[in-house]
Amino acid sequence: MANYELFQKIAKALALGEGANARELIEQMPDEDEREYVVYIAAVFTELVDALFEEDHGLVAIKDFVDEMANAYRTAKPPFRSLAMEVLIRAVYDEDQSLDEVSAKEQLRYQTMALRMIVHKSPGVYAQLDQYLAEAKTLALEWLSEV
Repeated sequence: MANYELFQKIAKALALGEGANARELIEQMPDEDEREYVVYIAAVFTELVDALFEEDHGLVAIKDFVDEMANAYRTAKPPFRSLAMEVLIRAVYDEDQSLDEVSAKEQLRYQTMALRMIVHKSPGVYAQLDQYLAEAKTLALEWLSEV
């Protein structure tokens, strides 16, 4: 069984902006856990996006958040693609018609970038981060059982 405790530590480090710690933890992850890790990060992303847009997940709210991310990551290499981020957020709400235009590698990159931005932007998410990480484990296991 995959090491979800390690996954949670990695996700928490990413969400809190502790990049060096996250990299050290990722190095501890066995290669065979990569699939479960990627699914877990997608589940954390889903939980945090859902929490952030709980009140309003309309186009304007999503666009405003993506614009804020684009500004925060304006010097990112490779460059931040707003459309890719928007597609990932809209996929949380079953609007994934363009999801195949975002590679798996890009999806993971943008999801991890969003974790940090959401926690930074939302004190409520920050306060309940451990709860969201635990809920993401349940969601990830559910998704994996469906495949």
